[in-house]
Amino acid sequence: VIIQKYFFLFTTVRIILDDNALSRALKEKKYSYITGLSYNGSLNVAGSASLRSKKTPILKLQGLNDDTLLMQCNETTRNEIRRTMKMPELIFRVPENDRKKVYELYKRFEDLGGRPVRKKDYFKESLLAGAWQGNKLIAAIVCYDAPPYVRVNAVVSLRNEDMESRKLVSYSTRRLIFELARFARN
Repeated sequence: VIIQKYFFLFTTVRIILDDNALSRALKEKKYSYITGLSYNGSLNVAGSASLRSKKTPILKLQGLNDDTLLMQCNETTRNEIRRTMKMPELIFRVPENDRKKVYELYKRFEDLGGRPVRKKDYFKESLLAGAWQGNKLIAAIVCYDAPPYVRVNAVVSLRNEDMESRKLVSYSTRRLIFELARFARN
């Protein structure tokens, strides 16, 4: 995924999980600012950029059926996922097409947490997943979809006061992660 932006005289680029494009961009030196995400631990940026790295879990999903995938979860999570499978009022969509609703939920979630909110176009190339209770979006996941990887960028949900609503949102979020893993597996 490659996303370019222009700000007056400056050009920025975000390159997600494409090491060849990232290497080219670093060599070309035509961007004022480059943000790259790579799973290649040996990316060479010697002298051309500063490199920041962090550990990120990578899940191998290929070849796993639903039961095996579910068994990868701890017992409590498995039970919560199974509980949502018996709730017909819950709908899980991967991919989620209602980008406006996902962004509204993301914005509300970040505002309540006192965190900066990114602009809508930041998620333009993202894969979205949504958990709905009837016609209300209660949880969403924003991802980079760059096969063979799906990289989670944000997990957001409704913030409710009453305990039962919080439990439902929590269970739905776990189920949504499971549904995203099922989607990514294929």
